[in-house]
Amino acid sequence: MQTNKLILTIALAGLTLTSCEEEKKDEFSSLLEQIAMYKQQEREIFDFYVPDSIDEALIVATYYDLDTKAHSVIVFADTNKKTAWNFNFLPDSTIQRDKLEQKNYNEFASISGGVQYIVTPKSVNKIVQSSVLSMTQENMRIDK
Repeated sequence: MQTNKLILTIALAGLTLTSCEEEKKDEFSSLLEQIAMYKQQEREIFDFYVPDSIDEALIVATYYDLDTKAHSVIVFADTNKKTAWNFNFLPDSTIQRDKLEQKNYNEFASISGGVQYIVTPKSVNKIVQSSVLSMTQENMRIDK
C-alpha cells in the first residue's frame, strides 16, 4: 500500500512538472508569435522606398499614415517650393495625391481644403477639419 502511495505521489509530481513546463512552453510560444508579428509590422512600415520618379532633393518628409496604413511622401512640386504634393501609397497598390500649399516653413494645407500637415523632426501631424470637428493624427516619419 505504501508503495502504491509513493508511486501515485511521484506520478502526480511528474504530471505537475510536465504541466508547468507546458505552460512555460505555451507562454514562450505566445511571446515568440507576438515578436514575429511586431517584426512583420515593422517591416511593413519601414520597408518603403520612394519611387525613382520623385526627386529626392524636393522631399519634405516621408511618413507612415496610420489611418490609411499607407506610406506617404510630402514633396515640393518644383524648386520654387511654394506648392507641394502629398502622395499616399496605399496597401492595395493605388496612389492618392493631394496638392498642398505651403503656409509656413513646416506647415502645408490641402488646396482642396480640410486637411493640414505640420512636419516636425520625428512626425507629420495631419489635422483634418470639418465644419464642427477637428481631428489631429500624429504619424511617424520613416525618412531614410
